Amino acid sequence: MATAQQSVTAISIRNVLIATDFSRLSTDILHAGMSFCQTRAARAFILYVLPQDQFALAGFEAYAAARDAAQRDLHDLELHMRSKYGYQPGKDYELLMNEGDVANCIFECAREKHIDLIVVGTHGRTGLSKALLGSVAESIFRRSQVPVLTVGPNARHLPASGPKRLLVPIDFTDVSQHCATYACALAREHQAELVLMHVVNKVPTRGAMADVECLKRGVQQSLSEFIYCEAKPPSLRFIAECGDVVPTILRTAYELKPDLMVVGAHEYPRLLDQLRRKPAYELVSEAPCPVLTVR
Repeated sequence: MATAQQSVTAISIRNVLIATDFSRLSTDILHAGMSFCQTRAARAFILYVLPQDQFALAGFEAYAAARDAAQRDLHDLELHMRSKYGYQPGKDYELLMNEGDVANCIFECAREKHIDLIVVGTHGRTGLSKALLGSVAESIFRRSQVPVLTVGPNARHLPASGPKRLLVPIDFTDVSQHCATYACALAREHQAELVLMHVVNKVPTRGAMADVECLKRGVQQSLSEFIYCEAKPPSLRFIAECGDVVPTILRTAYELKPDLMVVGAHEYPRLLDQLRRKPAYELVSEAPCPVLTVR
């Protein structure tokens, strides 16, 4: 079995792009993104995308009204950021608005602003979050060249001091190798507990429990050999479970209450991507904590 050969000695996050749609959930998304910025002294770029395709049949007047409403929402957001959190525009964050395809606008902004982390939500009102209810959201964290922090409706807030427990599902692929090493560096920087987990997609029968326990011990040993870091975080834990992969990961996450889940983002061929879209989206949208995807 291969072990991770990449070494991530430090996580560099200077510029964070936070996508918003002004919905109720977007407040949680903003909080998660700004918390990440605070813990790393990073600069935040808050982006709203007005999706042109939704107004293709409505006409220019409807589109102009939506654009004016978005400008007012941006102004209200600026007042909220200043009054509630004390954030100063131009110093702590920058408000941006773009028009066009949601994912393309996010990637374009990420390139122009040299973004190190993208923060998106999975549910919301209209516009951005309506587009993010599935294919676009997954397209962002599969295609993004930088890590993506996804905040679902069940996700707890990140602690202001940074995550103290990280859960990392491992499937022993090359993607998982980099993901595990990245999470190791992140856990070390925050002095957090790192939990590596592998799910054997097999439901044991009652007569095979002894074999299953032996299998679990073997998987835990493989997990301990899988991760490579120049310096380990203060606490490491290895978990092996049997069952359906996504429900088992979610159940474990609700039991362990991690502050952050770190997963590797695979980029599959088109047909395979369609087959795997639902489980991946289910994981990020139903997780009880923010999910950080890395490629």
